[in-house]
Amino acid sequence: MTEWKQVDAVFPASGKGFGPYGGVATLQVDPGSGTVEIQLQDAASTWVTGSDLTFSEAGVYKIDVENTPPLRVHVTGDAKYRFTWRRP
Repeated sequence: MTEWKQVDAVFPASGKGFGPYGGVATLQVDPGSGTVEIQLQDAASTWVTGSDLTFSEAGVYKIDVENTPPLRVHVTGDAKYRFTWRRP
């Protein structure tokens, strides 16, 4: 289990995206008075958030990252999150 974070971060850190062994990550959210957003880059390399990727309720969420581009976790307010990654 990873530590709780309250800062934006790009995953994977290499910025190269997830390969076929990326699998499913578990995102745990404690939104406090904010939100946790999963963002992807658009064609202009701008980080954007899909409406279904904003978490404003505490809980555990499964995020399928297999064969996906890099993602950024963006926090607002005093929200916190942590990821647990499946090891291939």
